[in-house]
Amino acid sequence: MKIQHIVIIAVIIAAISLGLQVASNTKLQSDIKNVNFKTTEQDVAIQHLTIGLNETLQMNDLKNKTAEQEILIQSLSNELSASKQIEEENNVTMTQLQQSTMHLNGEIKSLSERLASLEDKMSQPSSMYVNTTSIQKSVNTASIPMVIQNKTNVTNQLPFLVNQTTSITKPEIKILSIAMSPNPLKVGDAPQFTVTYQNISDKEIFQNLVGCGTVPSLHWEVYPSSSVQRQLVQDNGLTCAPLIKDVKSNEISLASGTGTDNASYQITTAGKLDVILRMNLEDGTISGLQATIQFNVNATQ
Repeated sequence: MKIQHIVIIAVIIAAISLGLQVASNTKLQSDIKNVNFKTTEQDVAIQHLTIGLNETLQMNDLKNKTAEQEILIQSLSNELSASKQIEEENNVTMTQLQQSTMHLNGEIKSLSERLASLEDKMSQPSSMYVNTTSIQKSVNTASIPMVIQNKTNVTNQLPFLVNQTTSITKPEIKILSIAMSPNPLKVGDAPQFTVTYQNISDKEIFQNLVGCGTVPSLHWEVYPSSSVQRQLVQDNGLTCAPLIKDVKSNEISLASGTGTDNASYQITTAGKLDVILRMNLEDGTISGLQATIQFNVNATQ
């Protein structure tokens, strides 16, 4: 009887031990499941964090690229503005150049027309002054002496002429009077001419004077050739520095000279004579300044 009791107790203890072990295993499995579940949640959270971090990095990279693109766009915009400004400046320069070219072409055309007109007049001296306008010049400049540039200054007031036609390429001088010696002319005379003018510009004008080594600014021709004898004056062979006069603004100057190509014109026949005076002055430009004066005189026996 005691043995049965012991066996029963042993069985009960074994059952209890087995139950405890089963319960313990069940709890352990439950804990393991919980741990596995939590691990899975953490993995998911880590995965979400990783995705969020990658998206943040991509956003930052996109922002950096956007900032770089904005800087590049601003740089291109600045270059475009600078290019437009240069283009506008080039357009202004081109416009000014075109205007200057047109003005220069106009001056060249005007000079060509005047040269053609003068050549036509020279080829037909008898009709040189048909349909021209006479400009009255009667300025009393008795206080202005004639200066002969040949080592000494000689005061020799020449009579003044009137009724001349004057053409000047630039409005820088004003012709005050012209004079001739001798006056009146007679057959056998070789006339000399002078021009009194004023510099009415705001810059200096340079005038070549009569002297050895210098081609004077004033030259003349006398027509018709049938009424004069043209003779070339031989060079005296002297060598000296050119004589140049500096005519300042508003200054009055007297220009003397010689016949064209250093010639003299001796009167051989009485009657009407046509005279052309040409004056070439320097004004600091390539073209210089030219004045042409035309008038008539009478020669007697």
